Amino acid sequence: MQENTPIVGVVGLGSMGGGMARSLVRAGLATHGFDVDAVRVSAFCAEGGQGGSFAEVGPSLDIVAT
Repeated sequence: MQENTPIVGVVGLGSMGGGMARSLVRAGLATHGFDVDAVRVSAFCAEGGQGGSFAEVGPSLDIVAT
């Protein structure tokens, strides 16, 4: 990943947000996923994404998709 590559957060890992987040990971972007369903977050992390608390990670994100 290049130094100037944005760090992205996706809020909601359902059908639309999950697909978008996985596409960002496949494109090589550091992507954090947030969802009220811990199973969705775990599945996203297993595919190379990152989880965490939005309150903690949010300030470091360059882009947030909701």
